Amino acid sequence: MNTDYTVNQEVLLIYDIPAHQRTANEKLLLERHFNDLYTVFLHKLTEIALRPGVSKEDTSRLKTFFDELLKARAALGR
Repeated sequence: MNTDYTVNQEVLLIYDIPAHQRTANEKLLLERHFNDLYTVFLHKLTEIALRPGVSKEDTSRLKTFFDELLKARAALGR
């Protein structure tokens, strides 16, 4: 399973829009982005947890995903 994830440029632009000025469509896109990140994060966490060892690269990737997940959550106002 390929769990690589690239943030859509449109999502990055929505991050810069104040929450009270976002359209319903932009909010929906952020919600989908958050859900996608959450799914990928869980897959990566499970994959790493099932391996016998954890590399620095694994730790770094997981931290990057978690940071992006928190950023998306904050953008949703949660």
